[in-house]
Amino acid sequence: MSSLLDLMSGGVKFEKIRVTDIRPNPRNFYGETEDEEEYIDTMAQLISENGQESNGVVFEQSGDDGRHYTLLSGERRWKAITKNLEEGKGDGLMDVKIVSKPEDDADEYLRLIRNNAQRNKSKQIREKEVEIVLGIYNQLAEQGQRPVGKKREWIGAQVGLSPRQVQSYLKALESAQEGQEKLEDEHTALESQRLTESLTALTGHKTKITKSFAVTIRCHSLEDIQSLKELLEKGVNPNGTVSTMSETSDRDHTSQDPE
Repeated sequence: MSSLLDLMSGGVKFEKIRVTDIRPNPRNFYGETEDEEEYIDTMAQLISENGQESNGVVFEQSGDDGRHYTLLSGERRWKAITKNLEEGKGDGLMDVKIVSKPEDDADEYLRLIRNNAQRNKSKQIREKEVEIVLGIYNQLAEQGQRPVGKKREWIGAQVGLSPRQVQSYLKALESAQEGQEKLEDEHTALESQRLTESLTALTGHKTKITKSFAVTIRCHSLEDIQSLKELLEKGVNPNGTVSTMSETSDRDHTSQDPE
C-alpha cells in the first residue's frame, strides 16, 4: 500500500522528522541576511504558539554527521524548531515533504531557488540567484546542452523574474566583474613591478617580468650566468632567509646574453 501511494505521489512523502536528523543545505545562500536572527526568533515564537504552518522540503542523504536528510527549503523553520528544542519548547519534530535527491549540483541549486520562490527577497539575493543560474546556463552551453530560447528568458523562468529584470541584473553583474578584473590587473601590475625591482636588486642584473609571468634576467657574460645559476640553486640570501627569487621559482626563468 505504501509503495502504491509513493508511486501515485511521484515518490513524494510527507513526514514528521526530528530536526536533529536534518542538516541545513551547505549550498543555501538565502540565510545570508543581516536580520536573519531576528527572523528566527520571531518564527520560533510563532511556531511555539501556533505550530508549524507549512512544510519544509528535504531529500534523503546520509553523511558522516549521522543525519539522514538535507534541506531544500525551510531552513528558518528548521532553525526555529531547533531553537525551541534547545530551550525545552516543543518536541523537535519538523513537518517536511521528502522529495527525490537532486541529480547534480546544478539541479540542487535550481531546486533550492524554486523551493524558495515564496520568500521576500532583497536585491542582493535576487542578484545571487541570477548569478548562480547564469553559471548553470553557461555550464550547460559548454556541455552542448544550451537551453532553448534566449538566455535572459531561460534565467527568468528559473528565478521568477521578467527578461527585462534579468537583463538589469546581468548588466550589474558584468559591471561588477569588470571592476573586479580591473582591480586584479592593477594588483598584478604593482606586484610585478615590486618583484622586478627585488629581482634586479638581488641578482644585480636587469630583470623583466612579462604579462604571462615569464622572467628574463639579462646577463653580460658566461660568468654572470654561472653566478646567477649558483644563486638560483642556493635559493637564499646571504643572511639565510629565503630570497624573492626562490619565492617565484614556479615561474619561467630565462637568462639571455645582450643582443
